[in-house]
Amino acid sequence: MSISKEDYLGEIYRLQFCNNRATKITEIANALKISKPSVSEMVRKLSQEELVQFEKYGGVTLTKKGIKNARKLVRKHQLLEVFFSKILNIKNKFHTEAHNLEHGLSEDAADKLETVLKSPNLCPDGNPIPAKNGKVAMLGELPVNGEAKILFASTQKEHCIQRLNSLGIVPGTKIKVIRRGKKPQDLCINPEFFHEQAYFVKEMVAEAFAFSGGVRNIAQRLSKVRLELFLIFFHCQRN
Repeated sequence: MSISKEDYLGEIYRLQFCNNRATKITEIANALKISKPSVSEMVRKLSQEELVQFEKYGGVTLTKKGIKNARKLVRKHQLLEVFFSKILNIKNKFHTEAHNLEHGLSEDAADKLETVLKSPNLCPDGNPIPAKNGKVAMLGELPVNGEAKILFASTQKEHCIQRLNSLGIVPGTKIKVIRRGKKPQDLCINPEFFHEQAYFVKEMVAEAFAFSGGVRNIAQRLSKVRLELFLIFFHCQRN
C-alpha cells in the first residue's frame, strides 16, 4: 500500500475516533492540508479497494479492512511518539519525527519498540495506543457475555451520536452483551459506566434502533437511520 493511502487511512481513523462518527471530506482535507477534489478522488480509490465506505451526503467511514490497516499505522506512529518524547526527550516535534519514520517501521520493529517502552497505554497526547492483537467486529456480531471496547460509530447523524453519547456508548467504553433478542442483531448491552443499567439495541443492521430496558426503563427510537458501531476486541486487554 502506498504511503499516501496509509496517511489517508490513519487520518480518517483519528477523525472517526475523535468525533465518534463518519468523517467529512472537508475534515480530511483540512487535516491533511490537501484540496477537497484530491481528497474526493483518493476516497473513491479507497472505496474501490473496500477500505472505506462513502456516501455523498453520509460521510466517509472505514471498513473492517480499512480499520485493520489504519490501526497498524496508528500503533507505529504512537509508539514512535512515546519513544521520541520519553526516551529522546523531544517534547515539541515528536509528532513530526514519528510521521517521518512510521511508514518504514516494520511490524517486528514495532513489537520490539513496544517491549523496550514497556507497553505504554497512551501516546504523549493522551490517546490510547492500539493493541496489536485484536479483532474488529460490528456490535451485532458480539456473542452473549462477549465484552469489547467501543471503537467508533460510522453514522453522521447528529441526533444518533448525541443519543449514543448520552448512554455512554462512546469510544473507549467497555460493554458487555447481556442477552440477545428474537432477531440475531437485537442485543441487550451493559455499558461500563451504567453499572446495573442495561440497554436494548434493536435491529443493528436495519434502519431503526431502540434503546430500552434497565432500571430506569429508558426508551428511545431512532427511525430510518442506519447506525453501525465498530468495536475492538482485546485478547489481552490493557487496564
